[in-house]
Amino acid sequence: MNKKIHPACSIGFVLLIIGGLNLGLVGLFDFDVINALFGKVPLIERLVYVMIGLSAVGIIIEVLSRCRICENHTEKHTDNTFYHARA
Repeated sequence: MNKKIHPACSIGFVLLIIGGLNLGLVGLFDFDVINALFGKVPLIERLVYVMIGLSAVGIIIEVLSRCRICENHTEKHTDNTFYHARA
């Protein structure tokens, strides 16, 4: 199965990973990579943080819109089961 990934999704995913790793480093070692790279230009630093946040929102929306468990939970079932496997 060879799926094409839209460039916006790829960029969003990469930004989400960067943001997550950055937060992990802040939590573990009190080291902010984004600030270390862009701290001398606060506008760019803030822009990077905003892009990471928007990427997270976009990925959340994408995941929830395609979530099989969420789809199955909202469907009306007549056989009293919670989840159905989809082929």
